[in-house]
Amino acid sequence: MKKILVLLMPVWLLAGCSDPLSDAEEIAAELCLGVKIQDLDKEEYEELASEELYEQRFPERRELDKYEKKMHDSILKMMNCNVEGVRFSNEETNSIVVTFKENGSKMFIEEIEGELKVET
Repeated sequence: MKKILVLLMPVWLLAGCSDPLSDAEEIAAELCLGVKIQDLDKEEYEELASEELYEQRFPERRELDKYEKKMHDSILKMMNCNVEGVRFSNEETNSIVVTFKENGSKMFIEEIEGELKVET
């Protein structure tokens, strides 16, 4: 987690007064980076995401066979956590879409119990 905090420090310093879009960008970037470098414990993960996929994103390495380890490592290497765009999905909902560069993957951020979290 320390690695994430050091890498995101410039984002927090530049953010100043935050708005939902910049908060959503920060949450998505922190979660993406934490998954990519496998550096979030379950409590930290649940602060950022509402989904119940912690075990899938952070599998017990000893329980994976050789092929699964190789596939998991390949997926982590391909992840790009550089944010390309942040926008509201539509006017009817408060859902925010964060798009990442290169592969175009997306995270959807919604307000859940008063907090912005990644939703599946």
